Amino acid sequence: MHAARKALLSLAWLAAAALALPLAAKPHSIAEIQKEFPNSKAVGHNVCLVIDGAHVAVFGTGEDAVVGVLAYPNPPKDPKLLEKLGQAMELENTEIKYFGDKKHPAAFLLCRDVAERFARAQGGAFGETLGESLAYVAAGGEFSPDKVTEDAFVWKMSAANMQVAFPMTDGKVQVLEAIGAAARSMNSHKAEKLAEKLGMDSGGKEIDRNTSKMIAKFLGCDAIFYSNRSMDKDFWKDFRENKQNKGGKNKKINMSVVRTESKRILLGDEEVLRKDDPGRNDFDDFWPTEDSTWPGALAVADTTGEVKEAKVEKPRKPKHVAVVEREEVVQKPAVAEKAVELSPAQAMDAYLKYLQGL
Repeated sequence: MHAARKALLSLAWLAAAALALPLAAKPHSIAEIQKEFPNSKAVGHNVCLVIDGAHVAVFGTGEDAVVGVLAYPNPPKDPKLLEKLGQAMELENTEIKYFGDKKHPAAFLLCRDVAERFARAQGGAFGETLGESLAYVAAGGEFSPDKVTEDAFVWKMSAANMQVAFPMTDGKVQVLEAIGAAARSMNSHKAEKLAEKLGMDSGGKEIDRNTSKMIAKFLGCDAIFYSNRSMDKDFWKDFRENKQNKGGKNKKINMSVVRTESKRILLGDEEVLRKDDPGRNDFDDFWPTEDSTWPGALAVADTTGEVKEAKVEKPRKPKHVAVVEREEVVQKPAVAEKAVELSPAQAMDAYLKYLQGL
């Protein structure tokens, strides 16, 4: 009986101790971030806001998890802006990459765990959300953030010096654009390597010149360098009948790297590539007109960028007014006049006056 009671007391103590332990903070979701930062704006699974002079885009997944945070320009007055944002959003296992130049500085905070999880789940840069697309290119280590233009977040493939522009989108990424000098000299070999690094469907291959001309005409573009199409008899039948994958047996999404009539190098869904449109909008459309403010304890920060907790103002004590007490003038007793010695006659006269006064 005593042993059972002792065991129960031990369990009760453990339960009390467990309740006393602080719960681990859970990273904020996209919805919570929009709620925490007033004047922020939802753009699909992303949140855009303006704070401390910087434009900030928070990229999310279909599950509302944060993949990363982009800030540009990253103002010199607050070089720790992204650290502060990560703290405010309670993000975990983060790393920050600084890029751009002196005129257009920018920084990207990556949530490594989320990026790796969604990179494995989706398997390509054409994910269900922009955040999942960025998760793929960031987790693989082949790409790094390069710059922010007026309508794209540009990443660079270090091995081939190839730049890829990601559009701000509220839905699935369907088209990417390769830009810069390396893209202008695109060939089948480069296209195959780029497609591989972006996780386009396996089974794709380089396109020889003769086939390129035929399929380019079929797609309504200037040239095609790579395709995951199966060049079987069904495809050539569709080609001859100019069906362009409409109603034919090849109903899967065909992914290609093409040069359009306007000389753009586009990658992605062939049905979208036919429009010769990279699908990018000016970033100015995504930012709210009013600035956000920092939530909670982060609302107060010193000029060095060090975060301080907001202090609750204590009621002021009334100022102590010094009172100078006046010294009480103590009235000293009058000093008795020194007795004057009288002559016998004067003494007799004084005595007679004294008697008369009785």
